[in-house]
Amino acid sequence: MDARYALPVLIGLTVTGISAAYLVYLLLRRDEDDFSAYMQRVRTSRPAVIEVKIPKDCVGVVIGRGGNSVKDIQEKTDTRIMFKDELGNDQYRICVIQGNREGAQLAESLIHDIILNQPLIESHEMFVPQRACGRIIGRNGDNIRSISRASNAKIIVEGSSGEAREFVAARRVIIKGTTEQIALAKSLIEEKVMEDIEVREKIHESLEKRSPRKKTGPQYLMLADAVEDEQTQRHNTECLLDTGKDGFLEVYVSAVEHPGRFWVQVIGPKAVELDHLVEEMTEFYKQEENRECHTLREVVVDQLVAAPYSHDDKWYRARVTGVTLDDYAAEESQVSLYYLDYGDSDTCQKKQLCSLRADFLKLRYQAIECSLAKVKPKEGGWAEEATDLFEDLCHVAQWRALMSRVDSYKEREQCEREGSPIPVVDLYDTSGAQDICVAEELVKQGYAMWEKGQKEEQQRIVGKQSQQLHTDSSEDVLPGKKNDVVNDAAGGQNSTASGNCKKMKSVAPDAASFRAPEGLWDEYDSEGGLEMG
Repeated sequence: MDARYALPVLIGLTVTGISAAYLVYLLLRRDEDDFSAYMQRVRTSRPAVIEVKIPKDCVGVVIGRGGNSVKDIQEKTDTRIMFKDELGNDQYRICVIQGNREGAQLAESLIHDIILNQPLIESHEMFVPQRACGRIIGRNGDNIRSISRASNAKIIVEGSSGEAREFVAARRVIIKGTTEQIALAKSLIEEKVMEDIEVREKIHESLEKRSPRKKTGPQYLMLADAVEDEQTQRHNTECLLDTGKDGFLEVYVSAVEHPGRFWVQVIGPKAVELDHLVEEMTEFYKQEENRECHTLREVVVDQLVAAPYSHDDKWYRARVTGVTLDDYAAEESQVSLYYLDYGDSDTCQKKQLCSLRADFLKLRYQAIECSLAKVKPKEGGWAEEATDLFEDLCHVAQWRALMSRVDSYKEREQCEREGSPIPVVDLYDTSGAQDICVAEELVKQGYAMWEKGQKEEQQRIVGKQSQQLHTDSSEDVLPGKKNDVVNDAAGGQNSTASGNCKKMKSVAPDAASFRAPEGLWDEYDSEGGLEMG
């Protein structure tokens, strides 16, 4: 071969060989890398199970409200997190993490971070007026539950001792949460206290204008026995509904027949509405042209009418209980009346009565018939002296507040309207230096005797009052890592740290049953938030 061509051919073959060798190297290297990656995937995809001990007071914050926190961890780490049904002990619960090793370890690390970074929890103590507790707690705990949710704080309203005569001026409220949560909850509670003060001031301003309705003479009431069946009244009379956990309610005793039959008005916004209604009716019916437009052609028993009261110049809602016809002048016929908002009775001439305007019937009738609990007359019926003493103890129609509590209910007599049981109540006068139990005072003075079994019944009532009420909470932000007691009165603080998260070595799942965090949240959520003892 010509030397001129040999050298280029040799160089070309050499370059080609080197290129081929390099390509072979690259192919082998890629296969090796693919194999290494495959082996790595095989190693990391092996399932791992990690058990973590979580302090019980930290379970709520790990799970999060509605399970949101643990769901977020599961999505980030591609793991499954469950809780064992059986408890580790009184201090912790066991959380089981399932997934690949890297994901399980990451989930474990995130759980540790949540526990370590939880906010400092303190306990703050404040006192609120006893009378404001009803507004703070709300019906069925609605108000205090709303405050707990808005502030994410746990609130404990301590109850009274349960003894009927121990009326304390203030009750202690314990708030648990972060500094910010406590401050918000405290401000919301103080707002409720101010609302209660403002409402009571308005009520007292209105009620101070009331004039006594007490009659002169030996007989305070001339109550008709025929407060008969009447569909409208049965469904339109106010009820005794306690607003606090202790069951007590402020009332006025407005009329009395005897200790076994008297009428009360509940002190509250409805009493103010009643005063406004009486003023409006009085202003309306005092005008002669209005009375002429509402003249009654006939009057029958059970008819609802507008009527004046012989001891003042005001007009009230009343029901006809009897009619005594005058044969010579029908307009002079005597009509017996039952005053629906006060419980007392009177007699007027037919010409003095007017028909009721429809809008005057919107407010429920405020007189609630009651009977005194735990006592009975010593001989037969109630003596006149017993009734006089009862009137004095209750400050009848003088608009002095008493504390009442429903003890039980009794059925009405057959001659009376059916379907409306009569509340049997305890009455206490707490306006003086010492509380007075009306029933006990009647017994002491020899006008009444205790009914059998009252000691056991009183113990049952006290035991029932000692039960605690638990409501919704914010356990996800109240793990209880620290407990700092802050006492406004003492001004002292005491802090202790507790709770630690411990990891167990990786183990295979056993046959123990598990629960999803979402279901477990309800259990922990119901344990915090509001307690009323």
